[in-house]
Amino acid sequence: MRITELSKPIDAVFISMSWGGANYQLSNEYGLQNLSPDFDSVLKKALTFSSNLAIYLPRNTSITDLVEHLTRYTIVG
Repeated sequence: MRITELSKPIDAVFISMSWGGANYQLSNEYGLQNLSPDFDSVLKKALTFSSNLAIYLPRNTSITDLVEHLTRYTIVG
């Protein structure tokens, strides 16, 4: 079954992207540009399925960076 053929709406999307291994701990602040694939492209795709997102990120993710990326999207629920 293709995801576009789902008969029921999707309540939420859980996103867990590659951080690049344990090296994320070597810096004080982890930038979203280090994620693979591109954070914005994953976010755009996830929002086509649901406006309820759970994003698993490293504990040292830059909050400023995260807010900057997330505020680009207007989510109407």
